[in-house]
Order: sequence, then structure tokens, then C-alpha cells
Amino acid sequence: MNILFLRKRGSKSTCEGIVGRLRKHNVQCVLDGQFDELDETCEAPNVLIRWNDAQTELNAPFEINTADMVRLMNNKIETRRILIENNISVPKTYFSKDEAKNEILNGQVNFPLIGRRTHHSQGRHMKIIYSKKDLRRDASSTYWSEYVPKDREFRVFVFFGYILGICEKIPSDPEVIAWNNSVGNGIFETMKRENFPPDVALLALKAVHALNVDFGAVDIMSCGDNHYVLELNSGPTCSEYRQFLFGKAFKWLIKRIENEAGKPNYLSLPERVITYKDILLPSLLKKVERYGNGY
Repeated sequence: MNILFLRKRGSKSTCEGIVGRLRKHNVQCVLDGQFDELDETCEAPNVLIRWNDAQTELNAPFEINTADMVRLMNNKIETRRILIENNISVPKTYFSKDEAKNEILNGQVNFPLIGRRTHHSQGRHMKIIYSKKDLRRDASSTYWSEYVPKDREFRVFVFFGYILGICEKIPSDPEVIAWNNSVGNGIFETMKRENFPPDVALLALKAVHALNVDFGAVDIMSCGDNHYVLELNSGPTCSEYRQFLFGKAFKWLIKRIENEAGKPNYLSLPERVITYKDILLPSLLKKVERYGNGY
């Protein structure tokens, strides 16, 4: 079986780390459609894995995260609309200035608002809107969300409806709105499986089911017992441990495709989550049961 891993520029170490764990499966990795990087013996792929790559025009019998899935996750407005349509909890959102202005006139807007672009990442290019005047002057944002005074923020890694792992963002200054390392305010800490917050895990699964994507990272913030989906990421930056988790996930996937001649079905959306054992990827759960939670 020939497997091709397509990655977009900017995720070099993450993708090389994942592909390095798939060497025995003869996986080849291509950056931005530069097929001259491939081994000359490379044949047409049986399995195509897209890591934030929606531009490369290539087809395969089995495509993991199709170009349409990647484009959807990267379009933050369309993602937010679909989440709202599916009754997924998100911050109150305005999709035009006129919509926000009407709500301001009706006294329904709670400032500040957070202005974002259609395509954004890592807390960059964020606008903080404190007044109607600020809103009028904002020429770069395409949608606006009401500010939620979060006390925790998570990134949930989901793969075919299963959970691979959950990280918590730890800010150096919790008063700063963006908790991102890219803006100098936050690091990811991997959560122990027994500490997975059930409501956060279930909300992430609901978001992935609503968008119908094969894998991704769901960003969720919490304010007390209330949780809100912020966005989905089609090519998250991963530590060595999370590269290991994705490597295990892709090995599980490749084996399923080989044995069943098809992509596996998603885990059915559970009504509730009690422990990580309800939602953890089967291959990871087997290792945990065999070697303990240190695995």
C-alpha cells in the first residue's frame, strides 16, 4: 500500500515527526505539492493524508481529511455557522457589522467584541472592539464574537470520532485575551487521561461530528461550567508526545483500511462521557490497559 502524506508549509517538524513513526508503512511526505521531493519509485497513492493541505490536486481511493474538509476547518466563519446550526455552544457571534450595529441599537451587545478574520490562527490579527466607534473602524475583521471571560482553555485532538488526547493552555498572564505561545502568552500542557474533563471531550466530539471531518484539533474555552468551541485546526502543531499519538492513530487507520478495504466509521457520538475509556482511540486504549496510564 502506497501512502502519501501532504503537508502545508509551516508544519515541518510536526509532520516529519509523525511520518517518522510510520516508516515501516513506507509513507512519503510532500510539502505544498512539490512532488519532485518524492522517491522516483513512488506510485500513485492508495491512501492520501492531508495535514492542512487543501491546494494539492491529487486523488486517491482513500483520502483522509479531504481538501473540502481542510478548507472547511480553515474557514472560521463557515465553521462557526455550522456549529451554530447544530446547536454547538460557541461565543455569541455577529457575521456582519450591520448585524452587530442593530444589536447595539437594541442594547443586546456586550462589549468588548473580538474581531477575527475568516482565516486566522494562533491568536494573531485579533481586534478588541470596545465601542461602536471601534467596530466602525475595524477594516480587517470579517466576524465578531462577544468576549467570554474564560478561566480555562483546551485543545482536544480528535481522530475519526475518538479522542487521542487533551491539552490545557496555561497562560503566563490570564488577563490577556489570547492564550497563545505565538503571542508570548501560553503553553500547552498534556492532561493525564484520568483528568480529561468529560463535558469538554463530549463538546469536541459534537463539533467534529457536526463538521464531518476525519481528524483535527478542537479549541474550547471554559467559563465555570460553561464551555464554548472556538475553532477547529486541520494541522495543529504537535509536541513529540502528540506526534507519537498521531503516529499510533495513523497506524491504526492504515491497518483498518488494509483489513476492511475502507475507511473506518466514526465512533458513534455518545450521549455522555464518563471516563476516557469511553472515547479513547481503541489502539491507545489497548496499550493503556496493557501497560498502564504511563503509556
